[in-house]
Amino acid sequence: MPRITVKYLVNIRDKTGTGNEDLELPENASLQDAADKIRELHGLSLPDARIMATLNGVGWAQCVGGMKTPLKEKDVILLFPPLSGG
Repeated sequence: MPRITVKYLVNIRDKTGTGNEDLELPENASLQDAADKIRELHGLSLPDARIMATLNGVGWAQCVGGMKTPLKEKDVILLFPPLSGG
């Protein structure tokens, strides 16, 4: 079973009550499985236009397999609000 790390930044951290956590997922888990677990634990529905999400530094929308992208041990998901400024 892969164990991944999820890091929550800024106001996402405030909503979850934690800055990061390790999640143990079933064998052959996908990005969708991680999103489902995060929703179960914290009520965050992912993907969400109000939350930027990366997997090992790559935006979820850019993952070749989309939400079916397989996860592996020590993957890191980062969730944070969209950046703006100028």
